[in-house]
Amino acid sequence: MTTKKAGPNLAAHLKILPLTVILTVLLWLYADAHLTATQHDVPVKVRFAASKNNHAMTVSPSLPQDGEYEISISGRKSGVSQVADQLLGRVMLTAIDRRDLTSEFNGAHFRYGKTYTFSTSQLLNALPYFRRHHIAVIAAQPRKTKLVFDRLFHIRRPVQFSALMGIHAVIKPATAVVTIAGSTLKRIGGGEEISVEAQPLQSLTGLPPSSKQRIEAQLIVDYPGAVRHAVTVSPATVVVSFVAPRGKRKVLHVGAVPIWVQGPPDILRRYRIEVRPAVVSVSVFGGARTIRRLEADIVLGSVAPINKQIIGFVSLPPSIKSTARWLTHSVHYSLPEGVSIVKSPQTVKIKISRRPVAPLPGAAPATTAPVVRP
Repeated sequence: MTTKKAGPNLAAHLKILPLTVILTVLLWLYADAHLTATQHDVPVKVRFAASKNNHAMTVSPSLPQDGEYEISISGRKSGVSQVADQLLGRVMLTAIDRRDLTSEFNGAHFRYGKTYTFSTSQLLNALPYFRRHHIAVIAAQPRKTKLVFDRLFHIRRPVQFSALMGIHAVIKPATAVVTIAGSTLKRIGGGEEISVEAQPLQSLTGLPPSSKQRIEAQLIVDYPGAVRHAVTVSPATVVVSFVAPRGKRKVLHVGAVPIWVQGPPDILRRYRIEVRPAVVSVSVFGGARTIRRLEADIVLGSVAPINKQIIGFVSLPPSIKSTARWLTHSVHYSLPEGVSIVKSPQTVKIKISRRPVAPLPGAAPATTAPVVRP
């Protein structure tokens, strides 16, 4: 058996091999630089929840309070472009996307009523949404996330029906169960501060006078303070039976209803509360004579007696704190006698900040920290 000697062609190939490797690596680096991208200042809203098999716990963010972040993302250019388009609102998020932007906890290592701090980047990079798109969150504001793990309580409350004033209504079922976090329950002052309102799912303005009615109504939970997603009510709807009022009903659209803030005097002294919007539009109805009187009182404006005006109220609990962002807050309305709400905003946005502390008489305001000399 004879062995062939390597010819000149093989020797030449071996000489250019290192150059080929170098060129290949350079091509990879060039391609990577053009196929990857980074996008800054992308907004994302994350939902935090207990795992589906844990029905006794709720998870809610305290920082940021609404679960909204500004992030920087990196990855393949096509993936970054797709994710940025969705999170910036240029392309709609699908139901699967919204599900995958939920961070779930099984509760095994957390105590109820406690607040835990997490790295925001680690939380976001663990979301199925970013993993599915092969995108990395490389920066996030705020950098830390604080989550409150809480026990859920079930509070039974009577159902109210105030869509028609001065009538007797039979509501079935007459009570509902409100599921609420323990910290929220403590903040609002207990279960007695919760009210459940039956809101009609049809217009009541054209009902024949003195006719027997049986309508379906949706249950709305109202309580002082910021609105939380973890508060739910069961059942979702009830049936309301009543006799329609006598006399013709008339609808009035009021375009400038002020939103006032009410709460403990000490809270109102210490905090400045901004409301957005400060004025809302509502639709009300009532008997023809009642609506005519209301129109006359609206012309008088703030000169009219308080009990003759329509005013929206934001009720603050004693436990409020300063907020860096706008919060969604429930609104309830004060109405003249015989007037009912047809349509109105259920919530507004509020921002809470501490008022500057007034200096003591004769004291110079401190503008810098004192200098400590050795």
